[in-house]
Amino acid sequence: MSPQTRNDLHGSDPVLLLEEIGDGIGVVDRAGEILWMNQRLEALTAETLRRFCDCCRDLLAELAHDGSGRRTHLRSFKAGDSAWEVAITPLDGSSDRKAASTRAVGVLHNVTSRQRVLDRVDQIDTAGADLLALDAKIVNPLNVGERLGLIEGKIVAALDRLFAVNDFEVRLLDNATQRLELVTSRGIPPLPPGRFLYSSPEGNGISGHVAACGEPYLCTDSEGDRLYIPGLEGGRSSITAPLLLHDKVVGVINMESKLPNQFDDEDLLCLELFGRYIAMALNILDMLVVER
Repeated sequence: MSPQTRNDLHGSDPVLLLEEIGDGIGVVDRAGEILWMNQRLEALTAETLRRFCDCCRDLLAELAHDGSGRRTHLRSFKAGDSAWEVAITPLDGSSDRKAASTRAVGVLHNVTSRQRVLDRVDQIDTAGADLLALDAKIVNPLNVGERLGLIEGKIVAALDRLFAVNDFEVRLLDNATQRLELVTSRGIPPLPPGRFLYSSPEGNGISGHVAACGEPYLCTDSEGDRLYIPGLEGGRSSITAPLLLHDKVVGVINMESKLPNQFDDEDLLCLELFGRYIAMALNILDMLVVER
């Protein structure tokens, strides 16, 4: 800490400094009653305040029963559509250090965005597990079109749950020609006859760029994106992710929307994660065919 910063802090009102901590801070007693709170905490909903007090009260009860050497404890809860995390520290109100604490200070943090990502990752893992549940007894009798139809149905259902979007295409990379061959799609029409996409940073649309660079790509508005090649009729935004198998690009998945700014970085991360499952599922199909 610089001398200037230290002087600034020393000259500050302690109450004003407390107003800047977390998304709320308060002192709660054993009965779950708030003894003091800052304005940020006071401005929150009644449900959030109740859950905050319950966390502090329950911790004090736990410590009175069994004790704990930890000074700060983390608790989490949901209130309405928001997810919260509270760091609770018991306050020693007695000269007897062994006496149970009767008060605790809690610092509240809004972790809704982080929890939403974690929830979506769990949903991706569930969808991925379903995608990989390919029984050889079911798959082996199917022809190529039927096998792809099986995978396509699972992908459509998963994308609808994860992104509420059904317009997509999956392309696999032909290592010999570097051509991106269309495997399955919904909503996005195929390229005109004689037109192909290759793995290349330039001149082959976003899919070609992603295949060549191995990095996902977010297009928030197609009208201002030099890489975008029209796919979905009236398409205005898209996310494209590489299909990675053992960190090697084996293809791409591209999703499009007729609305600008339909996707964000969180969607891009989720598509990249799900793309790994698609790559594994297509690889399993190949192995089942070889085995047969």
